[in-house]
Amino acid sequence: MEKEDARYQKLEQLHERRKQVERLHLAGTAVMQIVGLTGLSYPTVRKAIDLFADGGWPALKPGARGRSAGDGRRLSTGMIIDGAFNHERLIEFLQALVRDGKRRRRKVFLILDNLGVHHCKPVKAWLAEHAKHIEVFYLPSYSPELNPDERLNADLKHAIGSKMPVRTKAKLRAAADEHMQFVAANAARVRSYFQDPFAKYAA
Repeated sequence: MEKEDARYQKLEQLHERRKQVERLHLAGTAVMQIVGLTGLSYPTVRKAIDLFADGGWPALKPGARGRSAGDGRRLSTGMIIDGAFNHERLIEFLQALVRDGKRRRRKVFLILDNLGVHHCKPVKAWLAEHAKHIEVFYLPSYSPELNPDERLNADLKHAIGSKMPVRTKAKLRAAADEHMQFVAANAARVRSYFQDPFAKYAA
């Protein structure tokens, strides 16, 4: 199912969709299930849930947009993990990557480090089943300098650390989401993560 782009929805439409998301969430539906049921992207679903957690039903009403739809933006797939990172959460993320790849009609090539969960049996089984759509390459052991994601992590930590102190979990997530959306819309920023001589192999 192709995901709806919330940027092109009328504000009233977006408000109703956010309320739909939160009703499903309150009923105990998992986030990735809500993504599948509603046809909305993961960031849109996650934002609705976070808005409700921070301010209840009134917070779901969208404000006036400050920039034109699609003005220099780029789509990306990302996920902020809240809680323990296990094989189930990893597979959720892999599913999101594959959905995005299918929408773009491209195979996904993913670089992973050697965290134990990346090599566990359920993940390997899932990858084998979806080998047509995604291929994983593992970095050598103890080689963080080869991982472009380490540059993104450092960028994110610096960006959050340079802002006003975030004293609540909701505000920390909001700050992280804000910076990740900025990165997703800034192709030059993303390219910079691959300029290090150790990471150019992945460019």
